[in-house]
Parts: sequence; structure tokens; C-alpha cells
Amino acid sequence: MPNRSFRLAMALPLLAAGVCLGAENYGARAELLSPEGKRNTASITVSLDRVLTDDERDTLFGAFLSGDVRFMKKALANQESIGYVDRGKVKLAIKYAISRPAGKGKVLTMVCNEPMLYVGGEIPDLEPKTGFDFAWVLLSVNADGKGTGEIAPLAKLKIGDERTLIVSDYGSGVIDLEDVTREK
Repeated sequence: MPNRSFRLAMALPLLAAGVCLGAENYGARAELLSPEGKRNTASITVSLDRVLTDDERDTLFGAFLSGDVRFMKKALANQESIGYVDRGKVKLAIKYAISRPAGKGKVLTMVCNEPMLYVGGEIPDLEPKTGFDFAWVLLSVNADGKGTGEIAPLAKLKIGDERTLIVSDYGSGVIDLEDVTREK
């Protein structure tokens, strides 16, 4: 019985914190239509170790509610990385991630503390834009881990209805994520 009590005592803080006990990895095909109508693609992998705890989310919400980009960037910099977006040559750290139920699946909203200037594949590199300091990633997957998503590689962020983080301005448009699949 002592072993069982010890295991329970070790597990409860993790469960209370909302920590995911295993990484979730998603592969996707990023697609961006060029001004000439050419469909450019790149392979993307999103690896998420866990979502934010309620306390972490509330701290970051306070920073985003301030509207001060420097304060928002500092708060995200102080947040430990909880995953990454892998674009081949470069991994961009995920600092914010929440999961909301959607039907039999879920919607994952993630933020990186810097813009995504390099997407990879056939998608041309992006130029930095003043005031567009973050990358925002959204995945919508069913119970089998399949779905779609989007990336705002240059984004301005704000808190929207129901205390959700949304993109208030897209600096370069949206990159669609197709064939999103949870990897086993």
C-alpha cells in the first residue's frame, strides 16, 4: 500500500496543474497561395509537451490584457517553452498553448514569442514587420487527431470574447494547414 500512496501523492500535483503526461505531435502540410496563384507548400510539425496551467494562463492573460507588446513579450519570454513548431531547419518555441473541446475533438491555440519568418518548403521567407511580434498557430482536430489549422506567422494578438486569445491583425495573411494528423 505505501507504493500506491506514494504514486498517488506524486501524480496529484501533476493532475491539478493540468500537465499533459505525454507529448502530442502533429504533422501538417502548410499551404500559401502566391499572388500569381501558385500553391506553395511546406511540411510542418507541431510538438506540444503540455498546455498551460490555469495560473500560467492567467499570468499571460494579464500581460495580453495590458496591450503593451514589450510586457507581453517579456511575460512570454519568462514562460518556459512547452513545445515547438518545426519547419525543417528551424524550431520555434511554443510559449502559450490551450486546448478547448470541440465536438468529439479539440481546438489547440498556440503562440510563439517571435514571428515565423521562415516557414520552409516552397513558401518564401517573410520580411519582419514592426508591431507583428508573434506567431499564432491553431489546430482543430477530431477524436482521431485529424483535422486542419492555420498559422498567422506575423501576428498582433489580443484577448477576445470568453477570455480567448485571438489575432487582431495578420501581418502577412494566413497560412493554411491541411492534412493535420496526430503522429503516434
